[in-house]
Formats: sequence, C-alpha cells, structure tokens
Amino acid sequence: MLECEERSWRCQLTRFLTGASRVAVLGVGNPVRGDDGAGTYVAIILRRLLRRRLSHGRTETPGSWVSVPAGAVPENYLSLVTRFRPTHVIVVDAFHRGAMPGTISIIPPSAIEGLSLSSHRLPLGLIRDYLLLTGVSHQVYLGIQPHSVDLGTTMSPPVINSSRMVARAIARLARR
Repeated sequence: MLECEERSWRCQLTRFLTGASRVAVLGVGNPVRGDDGAGTYVAIILRRLLRRRLSHGRTETPGSWVSVPAGAVPENYLSLVTRFRPTHVIVVDAFHRGAMPGTISIIPPSAIEGLSLSSHRLPLGLIRDYLLLTGVSHQVYLGIQPHSVDLGTTMSPPVINSSRMVARAIARLARR
C-alpha cells in the first residue's frame, strides 16, 4: 500500500477503494456557474482518460469503472449509476469550506446532511440516501474549494488545476 499522510485526500481515496470491484464517479455541479462545475469537469476529464486507456490496447478492464458528468441535475443520472451496480461511488463537487481556491478534500459525512453544497437542486445528503437505499453503501464525497460560483463566470485556474489533478489521480487508481 502507498505510504501517505493520514489526512491526505489521495490516501483516503486509495483506502476507500480497497476491495472495490465496480466504481462509479459522479461529477456534479453547474459549469455555467464557474468553479461550481468542478465536479462535472472532473468526470469529463476522467471519462476521456478511461477511454484513452482503452484505445491504447491495454489489458485492464475499464468496464469496471464509469464516469458520469451529471452537471446541475445529478438526480437525472442516479438511475444510470445504480444500473451500473457499483460497489463504490465517488461523488465530486465544489465544496465551500473557507480554504484556498482549488483545495481538495474529502467531505465529511456530517457536512452533507441535508445541505445543498452546490447549485444543483438535490442536496448531497439525498444523493447519499438514494444510493444507500439502492444498495450502495460505499460512498465518498470529494470536494474542491471554489473561488467563484457566480452565474456566467469561467472556472478559475486553481480549480481547473485541481480538477485535472483529481481526474488523473482517480484514473491512476482505476489502472490498479
């Protein structure tokens, strides 16, 4: 196992995926609201990275991973996620925690209780509950600190860089 700092998001994500056989990544957030689109951007990049792996003739089984860019309406994609029958789900979203823009962290379960942390209508707590009801007990929520979620803004450079870093890190974990 990889040596890592106990509280590092990478370390926590690696531990979370121990024993995973089918993984769904759900990227949520509205790209029209600048940094709020971080989760969606991660899912789009990750989808490309997983496809690229397929096109290079590698023998890994990317069919055990799916990346779903759900945008501002994750509720419209939950049945797609559950039909995939994942053992583990990673939800990526913009998350305000008062840190520097682009800061990546695992969102503590207490922070998603009934709160809508982004511009999407369905609170993350309801996404968690829906997934639990459909048999997905292994879930982790990964947050990226936004700079601006104002309507019509573009993603800030720190959030773009962090989103790419998250997508690459997840893609590396998919290769294991």
